[in-house]
Amino acid sequence: MADVLVPADFVKRYEGNPILAPADVPYPCDLIYNAAVIKARGTYWMVPRIDFQGDGQALGLATSDDGYRWTMHPKLVFTPNEDEGAHVADSRLQEIEGRYYLTYSADKTGVGIRLGIAETEDFIHYRRISLSEPDNRNGALFPERIGGLFARLDRPFRATQHQGFDLWISFSPDLEFWGRSKVLLRARDIPWGHDKIGPACNPIRTDEGWLCIFHGAQVYPERTHEWRKTYRGGVMMLDLDDPTRVRKVQLRPLIEPETDYECAPDYLPNTYRPNVIFPCGAVVEDDGQVKIYYGASDTTVCVATAALGDLVDFCLRG
Repeated sequence: MADVLVPADFVKRYEGNPILAPADVPYPCDLIYNAAVIKARGTYWMVPRIDFQGDGQALGLATSDDGYRWTMHPKLVFTPNEDEGAHVADSRLQEIEGRYYLTYSADKTGVGIRLGIAETEDFIHYRRISLSEPDNRNGALFPERIGGLFARLDRPFRATQHQGFDLWISFSPDLEFWGRSKVLLRARDIPWGHDKIGPACNPIRTDEGWLCIFHGAQVYPERTHEWRKTYRGGVMMLDLDDPTRVRKVQLRPLIEPETDYECAPDYLPNTYRPNVIFPCGAVVEDDGQVKIYYGASDTTVCVATAALGDLVDFCLRG
């Protein structure tokens, strides 16, 4: 039996990683990571998380012609409102019925973390649609309605519980009111995700089902560095017609930290959390290649590629 901690060997990191670092941002920025990415109207659009010195987060914008070389927009495009405190982060972008939607987490001190949804036409201006109750985060929308309802993966959790967070699915008639929630995957069932798991990229439709890339975190108490967690990416397959039914969970990780920019605590002077890979965006190209965008060490944005067929085969058969 294969070692469940041996990651897939077909995921190829881009040799030019990181594709965006704090020095590339044209305004004050300490960290840039966990970026939503979508390909629309012939352009790649990225909405990365921007962290500021001290306390505060917002969302920026970058564009690219090829998905590898990026140009930053000169200003932030999504900043917290009064209900969101000083923190909006960890976005995903999804097209549904010709409209573009942003999911994001909002963290107002003393209130808790909430999951937001907004709509955009140009990726610069946004109309907020909903903000969940605390505590929920890491929303990933399905690209189409299922049974007439919008669907999303999310990760509710109890603020008083510090580990064991699970991955759920929820449904909505209008993207504002959500219910019919059901747990899909338990952290205790992922050998490298006992601390917590949650959605990563938006679900991808395949002939075999909904391919879902998720993240998982494991604590290593023997480490001497103050940050003792490792974040990895994994895959599972949901039924196309009934995504509350899990067809298969691959227990081996899809991708885990290996390179200096993913592991080294001193890769950059302000490297935040080493040993972290956190996918937020996946673009499926016409030739079947998938670009997977992820935050590395909670400090930079990186990209890796894999064939969609290989992802499906790995998920179902390992």
